[in-house]
Amino acid sequence: MPTDLREHLREIIDALADEDLAEARDALSRLAADRGSGSRDAFGKWLVESGLMRRQPHPSVGARAARTERLTIPGEPASKTLVDERR
Repeated sequence: MPTDLREHLREIIDALADEDLAEARDALSRLAADRGSGSRDAFGKWLVESGLMRRQPHPSVGARAARTERLTIPGEPASKTLVDERR
């Protein structure tokens, strides 16, 4: 499968107009550079560049969430109680 995909990409590149080759090279270079960095960083960078986020969250935010302990509350789960009340 990867060989077929590479061959297909080569065909696409061969069909590009000369003025589009530089843009294709730049896009592939960005993709290769993003692969080198962590995928989480690349995804965050893409979110900012696309305008979906204003800035990337500080790395300590995720670490703090991982350290948070879950509360254990006795009784039925709230989801079950809600479903039963709606019946």
